[in-house]
Amino acid sequence: MADHTVKIQNFSYDPASLAIEAGDTVTWQNLDDMAHTATRTADPMFDTGLIRPGQQSDAATINWAPGTYDYACRPHPFMSGKLVVA
Repeated sequence: MADHTVKIQNFSYDPASLAIEAGDTVTWQNLDDMAHTATRTADPMFDTGLIRPGQQSDAATINWAPGTYDYACRPHPFMSGKLVVA
């Protein structure tokens, strides 16, 4: 199991696609000057809640089946990322 951080900067997720193993943890760190989320509306649903500027989300343990899972920012839906679970 590993810990990963996705940076939010310039209205984008870095990395935009993150390869992980089931059981890994992911934290989103907001380096922008606006609040953002990492939200998945399909099953399994997931939402970090608003991450304020300079803050980070709680670490999320991802125990999803293998596959590719898209997510976006609720206030800025043009922002998109994906988790690729092995």
